[in-house]
Amino acid sequence: MATLSATLFTLDGRDVSGRDLVYLAGGLFLLYKATGELHERVQQGQRGARKPRASARFWPMIAQIMVIDLVFSIDSIVTAVGMVDHLAPMVIAVIISVG
Repeated sequence: MATLSATLFTLDGRDVSGRDLVYLAGGLFLLYKATGELHERVQQGQRGARKPRASARFWPMIAQIMVIDLVFSIDSIVTAVGMVDHLAPMVIAVIISVG
C-alpha cells in the first residue's frame, strides 16, 4: 500500500493515486452494506408482523466477512505505515490479528 502513492491521473485538479482508489472502493463497499442493512430493517418495521427469515448461505456469508476484514486490514496497514518507523512489527501484528 505504501507504493500506491504515485499519481495515476488528475481529476479536477487533484492527483488520484492507487491508494485513493482502494480507499474509495472500500468506502463504497461499506456504504453499500450499511445502506442495505438499514433498508432491510426499515422494510421489516413497516411490514409489522415478522416473517421467519430464511437462513443465510454459509459461503456467501464467509465471503462477505472476508471482504469486510480485508477492507479494515488494509486501512490498518496504511495507518500503521504512517505512524511507525519500523514496519515489521506492524505487519506481524496485522497478520496475527487477521489469522
